Amino acid sequence: EIQKSKRIPIAEQMLLASEGIPLTDEEVLRDYMAIVEGADVAESAGILEVTVRRVAADWSALVQGLGAGLESFEHVRGRVQAGVEASQASARRLQERLAALA
Repeated sequence: EIQKSKRIPIAEQMLLASEGIPLTDEEVLRDYMAIVEGADVAESAGILEVTVRRVAADWSALVQGLGAGLESFEHVRGRVQAGVEASQASARRLQERLAALA
């Protein structure tokens, strides 16, 4: 449904449980549900808040390649580290710009 309505490919969708825990395709959602207090278990389907987060296409491809054995952990670790360093540098630049405005 999300793929149709929001045009987000399935590979770029990440389902997060209410605590921000990423869920895999193999997980049973009922394991994360909190039963409604005072309700009969047979009557209550439970409550579960989930969030769909879109991940970057290149990140999705990287994870899929790793899962399929097409990427090595060392290669993936290097790419992830480079991404983290680039994000940190960008955050530092933005912080400096904000400080200059104050």
